Amino acid sequence: MNLFKPDYLGYGSWDKASPDFAKQIAMKTAKAYRAYEAREYNYAQRGGQIMKTVRRTPQFDTNYFKICDNDDPAARLGVWNTDEDLMINLLRPMTNLDAEKNITYIDFRVNDGSAVRGSADWCAIPVFPARNKLKKCVLRYCFDFDKHYSAYRERLTPNDFALKCVRDVIYDMDGQAITNEADYQQFMMLSDMRESMYREVFAGVDNGTTSFAKGLREWFADFPADHTELDTECDWMAPVVVASDTPCATIGLVLENRMKYLREITRDMRVQGTGRTMSVNPEDFVMILSENTAECVVKCHVCQDVCGNAISIQAMNPEQLREWKFLYPSYLNGGRFGQGYIVTPNGVTIDIIRSRRVLDSEMFFLYLGNATDPEGGIRLLMNDYTPYVNYMRKDGLLLDNDNPTLYGGSVVMLQTTDLCGDRYARWNWSLFDRRPYMQTHYTDINVDSCVIQAVGVLPALDTATGAALNCA
Repeated sequence: MNLFKPDYLGYGSWDKASPDFAKQIAMKTAKAYRAYEAREYNYAQRGGQIMKTVRRTPQFDTNYFKICDNDDPAARLGVWNTDEDLMINLLRPMTNLDAEKNITYIDFRVNDGSAVRGSADWCAIPVFPARNKLKKCVLRYCFDFDKHYSAYRERLTPNDFALKCVRDVIYDMDGQAITNEADYQQFMMLSDMRESMYREVFAGVDNGTTSFAKGLREWFADFPADHTELDTECDWMAPVVVASDTPCATIGLVLENRMKYLREITRDMRVQGTGRTMSVNPEDFVMILSENTAECVVKCHVCQDVCGNAISIQAMNPEQLREWKFLYPSYLNGGRFGQGYIVTPNGVTIDIIRSRRVLDSEMFFLYLGNATDPEGGIRLLMNDYTPYVNYMRKDGLLLDNDNPTLYGGSVVMLQTTDLCGDRYARWNWSLFDRRPYMQTHYTDINVDSCVIQAVGVLPALDTATGAALNCA
C-alpha cells in the first residue's frame, strides 16, 4: 500500500495515516461495545452480601476516545481519564458519515386479534372479518455537518521554545512529562473539547454561539417537534418527559411500573433486521442522578427497608441502626458502576450513575440496550470529517500538516496562513437513539424529606508573591 498517495491522506489522526487505522479503530470499538460476557457484582441484602451476575452489555469500561488515545500517537495525552468518563462510556460514541438516518418499525401490535372461528356445524362456511393491515412507523434523523464546535491551539513564537524553569508538570499516558509549549497547547485544546462535551451532553441547546448540539434535556423536550414524521399513530415512539411531583421514597415503585409498561409495549416487537423479540430487563436501565439526589434516593429506600418511616437515624433502635450501617454504604457506593443502586419494593435492582451536570430536581432513566438489542440506547454520534479532509488535501488547501484529523476522523484540524496564526480543532456530535420510546426524563424529583449536608465554600487561597522577574 502506498501510504503517500493523496487518496490515503487525512485518515486517522496523524500525517499519512492509512484507512487501515480507521478500520482498526472501528473494529476495536465494535468489539468493546459488544462484550457480552457475564460479570458478577456485589449487592448488599438484609442478612448478608449477595453476588448478582448480570450481562455486561453494552460495555462501560471504555469508549471511542479512550481507544483512540491508546492507538493514536498524536492523542496519547490521557485527557479522557476523568471521573466523568462514565457518562461518555454510557453513550458509546460512534462515527457517522450519513446526513440522514431512517429507521423503520413494523408495528405488530395492531394484529393481536384472533381470526380463528369455532363452530359445531361442520357444513357451515365461516365468515372472517377483515384483518388489520400491517402498519409501520419511520423515525428520521437529520445531521448538519456544517455545525461545529471549535477549540484552538496557539501558534508559537521563538520565546516559547526557550527553556523554562518548570516545577509542576503534566504527564501523558506514556509517562512523559509535558514540558514544551507545543504539547501543552495540544493538551489544553483537547481538554477544552472534553469539558465542552461533558457540559453540552446534558445542557446543550440548538442556538447561541457556544452551543450547537442538543443535549439530553433538549433532546427529550424537543423530540416531538424535531420529528414531525411521527404522526398521531406513531407518537408513542417519542421519549417521555414526566413533570409531575415524584417523592424520593416512591421512585423505586415508579421505575418498576415504568419498566413493566415498556415490557408490555415491546412484547410483540421485533428487533430490526432479525426475528428476535426485544427483552426488557432491569440491568438494561440506569438512573442518572446528581450527587445530592442520589444520596437522598438511596437514603429513602434503605430507610423503607430498615425503619419503614421517614429518614431519621436518631429515631432508630439499635437493631435498625446496625442494619442501616450495613446496608447504606453498599447501596450508596456499590452496584454495577460503583456509584450506588436501589432495590424496588418488589426486589428489582436498579443501578445509579451520579453526575454533577444533573440538576437536583431531575432524573434520567435511560435504556442502555442488551444482548438482543446491542444498538439500543442513546448513542453519541461523532461526525466523520475524513472525506472532507481528503478533498482539502487534494485541492492543496491548508490543513494542519502534522495532524489533519484527531480521534479517527471525528475532529478536523485547520490552520491559518499568517505567520502567527492559531490552529483550530472542529468537531460536532448528535444524540441518536433507535428506541427513543424506551427513555424517560423525570423533571420534578422531590427530595424535601432529605437533610443533605451542603458542600461548603472553600476560602480563596492567598495570592503567592514571588521574587521580581529579571526578564520582561
